[in-house]
Amino acid sequence: MSFFQTCPLSPVEAIVINAVLCVVLAVATYTDATRAKIYNLLTFPAMLSGLLLNALLWSEGGVALGAVLTGLKWAGMGLAVGFGLLLVPFWLGGTKAGDVKLLMAVGALKGWEFVLVGFLYGAVLFGVAATLILARRGKLGRTLSNISNYFYGLAVLQSAPELSPPADDSKYPYGISLCLGFVLALALQYTLGRPNFWQW
Repeated sequence: MSFFQTCPLSPVEAIVINAVLCVVLAVATYTDATRAKIYNLLTFPAMLSGLLLNALLWSEGGVALGAVLTGLKWAGMGLAVGFGLLLVPFWLGGTKAGDVKLLMAVGALKGWEFVLVGFLYGAVLFGVAATLILARRGKLGRTLSNISNYFYGLAVLQSAPELSPPADDSKYPYGISLCLGFVLALALQYTLGRPNFWQW
């Protein structure tokens, strides 16, 4: 199986996968916005659905073991890439486990390329949203100064200064930006035939 191989979906099969994805994104957006959580009750069934659906779709309705395993490998690769994208930030305490599991679920459903591209869109959207929120609350200058001092300490002083965590009122759920990034990727997939503006 090639790393750049795509899942051979018919239009109906694509609608099924994308419908599951949209439900997952809608629920994740709601719970992250209202409760600051993305629940295991959502993400784990979504991961399992991605693995099973892609195993069936790669086999094209048959029962050939090789095709089923290829589908599982393809979905598993997407799940693994989703896991890896936020693994280091999660270890450092910069993101929540729900965000990581959301990426894994999307990767299992849509593959490594989609989850990677959607993650990049979401990261950009999060940066824009965080900047606007900080500017509105008058905290942008102080935040930029802290970031500058942090990297100055790393580069010149060879030691990173300790940064105090932001106040709770400055937090913005990362999962919402991720979901919006995946919606953008899905829209591009329908219009351009791929989730990204560029060719690999």
